[in-house]
Amino acid sequence: MTHSGADEYSGQERPPAVPLGELLDALDETARTPDGDAVSRAVTVRHPLQPFDRRNAEPGALVPGTDSATSTATAPPPARG
Repeated sequence: MTHSGADEYSGQERPPAVPLGELLDALDETARTPDGDAVSRAVTVRHPLQPFDRRNAEPGALVPGTDSATSTATAPPPARG
C-alpha cells in the first residue's frame, strides 16, 4: 500500500487514507518490533516527494538496509521452502 504522506506543493505531512491508517493502528496494537518500537514505523518508508530530490540518486537512500537504490528491484525473489 502507498500514500503520498505529504502535500506535493508544500511538503506538509498528510495522514494516510482511513483504511491504511486503521491498518497501521491495528499493527501497533497487536505487535511490536524486537526492540519494542511501533510496527508502523518499521514498515513505513518515506521516499522523497519530488523526482529531482538528491536522495533519489544516493545509494541506499530509498531502501533502508541496502547498499543500492535498485538492489531490491534487481535481487532474485526469496526461495520458497
